[in-house]
Amino acid sequence: VPLLSPYSIWHENSIIEFETYFTLGLPLPRRFQRSLDDCRLRTLLLQVRDLGLGYDSEETVLFKYCSGGCPRARTNHDLTLSVLLQKSSIPALHHERIYSDPCCRPTRYEDVAFLDTSHQWHKVEKLSASACGCVG
Repeated sequence: VPLLSPYSIWHENSIIEFETYFTLGLPLPRRFQRSLDDCRLRTLLLQVRDLGLGYDSEETVLFKYCSGGCPRARTNHDLTLSVLLQKSSIPALHHERIYSDPCCRPTRYEDVAFLDTSHQWHKVEKLSASACGCVG
């Protein structure tokens, strides 16, 4: 069940109140619904040699990473930038690659330790994600 809140979103050049969907009994658009596509921590069981870091080891480690989508939170900055990009009077902005949507990234990392084939311990700092969030 989605939470009601008094905030607004940017949609097709208009501000639409989130609560309007409930008042009119309309189904919620996908961008409001929580799903498996949301930004979250995921895990893979990998052999150390498959990490691409050059270690020769038979050990298997749990590699955690972040994946999924993030809501398009529109701030006043995003709205202004969108308008400026649409205006032909500011050509310099058309030549730059500008991203305003948040992306799913690790917000904390953890170290991973393993034994190589020569029986030496190695500790790789900040190898695996330990928390994820929408950044940007």
